[in-house]
Amino acid sequence: MTNVLVAAKCLNPNGGIVAHWTNLFKTGIKNKSIRVKAIKEVFKDHSVIDKFLMKTLEGKEEVDASNMMCMGAIDDPWQQPIANIKKNYEFDTIKDNGWIIFQPKPDAPRNVFQVTAEMAEGDEFEVIAPWGEK
Repeated sequence: MTNVLVAAKCLNPNGGIVAHWTNLFKTGIKNKSIRVKAIKEVFKDHSVIDKFLMKTLEGKEEVDASNMMCMGAIDDPWQQPIANIKKNYEFDTIKDNGWIIFQPKPDAPRNVFQVTAEMAEGDEFEVIAPWGEK
């Protein structure tokens, strides 16, 4: 099953969340560090950066040379501007391989949504964010 079928169960005709599911929205706090490196440092040849797609948990997205590449606790990549990182994370250290370690700020909560087995009917599903591409 894909996220489209899950969404069909969760969204009303106007695109809002069905009332039955709204209690699954929560506020969460990140609790794991991330590794960060400038995209321009990841790619030695800057002339080819715009030819690549980054495979994130939310889907594939074009690599933006102005962003930082982030690696999560399960080596899940994503990219974001350094300003967003500094807003939500505190600098920790720089590793020998050049990756910068940031710890999450405890005062930077995130909205999260729990997908239940009932929604997915026990089948696999995937989440594709609006900025991602399948």
